[in-house]
Amino acid sequence: SSGYIFTKEEDYYEDYRTSFFGVTWKKLGWTCPRHCEIIFSSCIPVFPDIEECPKDTLTFYPKELCKKILESDFIKNSKHYRYHPYHDLYGYDGFEFKMNNSQQYLDYLNQFKEHALKYLTTEKMLDYVLNFN
Repeated sequence: SSGYIFTKEEDYYEDYRTSFFGVTWKKLGWTCPRHCEIIFSSCIPVFPDIEECPKDTLTFYPKELCKKILESDFIKNSKHYRYHPYHDLYGYDGFEFKMNNSQQYLDYLNQFKEHALKYLTTEKMLDYVLNFN
């Protein structure tokens, strides 16, 4: 089994678009489109291993904001755990999300969206590369 539950790309994005949270983590590497796909789908990323991300990796990604989510009441008492499906890969399971403060959720979501529009669009990345000194 490939582990993928979606056969159509539209269904994949619709799942994030209709979800409050999207769990993401380092798989084969730290940098992957999934992290941004979650944010640009108006979904809050839950990045359980963000503390392990090297300082100079995912430089423009909102790592500090991701750390706040892990400490928030939305998942603070979650019993999630890391499991190893393969010798060099791992995943996370067992998240328990609590939607107990809709205004706080919207505040966090807006912070992610503002950050993404300021730093993570293809235009912003291209501008950074072309103007790097």
